[in-house]
Amino acid sequence: VLMATTTVHFEDKGQGFLRWAIRDGVVIESEMQGWIWEGCKVTAEPMVGQPLHIEHPKAGKLVMRYKVTSIETNQGAQA
Repeated sequence: VLMATTTVHFEDKGQGFLRWAIRDGVVIESEMQGWIWEGCKVTAEPMVGQPLHIEHPKAGKLVMRYKVTSIETNQGAQA
Protein backbone atom coordinates (compact mmCIF):
# COMPACT_ATOMS: atom_id res chain seq x y z
CA VAL A 1 0.00 0.00 0.00
CA LEU A 2 1.37 3.41 -0.96
CA MET A 3 0.95 6.15 1.62
CA ALA A 4 1.02 9.81 0.50
CA THR A 5 3.20 12.14 2.51
CA THR A 6 2.84 15.90 2.28
CA THR A 7 5.83 18.12 3.01
CA VAL A 8 4.94 21.62 4.16
CA HIS A 9 7.64 24.32 4.06
CA PHE A 10 7.36 27.36 6.34
CA GLU A 11 8.67 30.91 5.96
CA ASP A 12 11.94 31.46 7.83
CA LYS A 13 11.45 33.81 10.77
CA GLY A 14 14.27 32.33 12.86
CA GLN A 15 12.15 29.53 14.36
CA GLY A 16 13.71 26.11 14.93
CA PHE A 17 11.94 24.37 12.02
CA LEU A 18 11.27 25.07 8.36
CA ARG A 19 9.68 21.84 7.16
CA TRP A 20 7.16 19.25 8.36
CA ALA A 21 6.19 15.94 6.83
CA ILE A 22 2.48 15.13 7.26
CA ARG A 23 0.71 11.81 6.67
CA ASP A 24 -3.01 11.20 7.23
CA GLY A 25 -3.32 14.66 8.80
CA VAL A 26 -0.61 14.05 11.44
CA VAL A 27 2.87 15.58 11.62
CA ILE A 28 5.23 12.61 11.31
CA GLU A 29 8.52 14.48 10.98
CA SER A 30 9.90 17.91 11.85
CA GLU A 31 13.57 18.35 10.91
CA MET A 32 14.06 20.19 14.22
CA GLN A 33 11.99 20.25 17.42
CA GLY A 34 10.35 16.95 16.47
CA TRP A 35 9.75 16.21 20.14
CA ILE A 36 7.36 19.18 20.20
CA TRP A 37 5.58 18.93 16.84
CA GLU A 38 5.51 15.28 15.79
CA GLY A 39 2.08 13.81 16.56
CA CYS A 40 0.20 17.10 16.12
CA LYS A 41 -2.95 16.92 14.00
CA VAL A 42 -3.35 19.31 11.08
CA THR A 43 -6.93 20.57 11.37
CA ALA A 44 -7.27 22.48 8.08
CA GLU A 45 -5.94 21.90 4.58
CA PRO A 46 -2.47 23.50 4.26
CA MET A 47 -2.50 26.49 1.91
CA VAL A 48 0.46 28.46 0.56
CA GLY A 49 0.54 31.97 2.04
CA GLN A 50 -1.51 30.97 5.09
CA PRO A 51 -0.53 29.82 8.58
CA LEU A 52 -1.11 26.16 9.42
CA HIS A 53 -3.90 25.19 11.83
CA ILE A 54 -3.01 22.33 14.17
CA GLU A 55 -4.14 20.57 17.32
CA HIS A 56 -1.27 19.89 19.75
CA PRO A 57 -1.72 16.97 22.18
CA LYS A 58 -0.91 19.19 25.18
CA ALA A 59 -1.55 22.79 24.06
CA GLY A 60 -4.79 22.20 22.13
CA LYS A 61 -5.80 24.08 18.98
CA LEU A 62 -3.17 26.45 17.61
CA VAL A 63 -2.57 28.60 14.55
CA MET A 64 1.11 28.59 13.64
CA ARG A 65 2.80 32.00 13.39
CA TYR A 66 4.68 31.05 10.24
CA LYS A 67 3.05 31.00 6.83
CA VAL A 68 3.33 28.04 4.48
CA THR A 69 5.65 28.84 1.54
CA SER A 70 5.28 25.61 -0.45
CA ILE A 71 3.62 22.21 -0.34
CA GLU A 72 4.93 18.97 -1.89
CA THR A 73 3.12 15.64 -2.12
CA ASN A 74 5.06 12.38 -2.37
CA GLN A 75 2.88 9.42 -3.41
CA GLY A 76 5.69 6.87 -3.14
CA ALA A 77 6.01 6.16 0.60
CA GLN A 78 5.54 2.43 1.21
CA ALA A 79 3.35 1.43 4.17
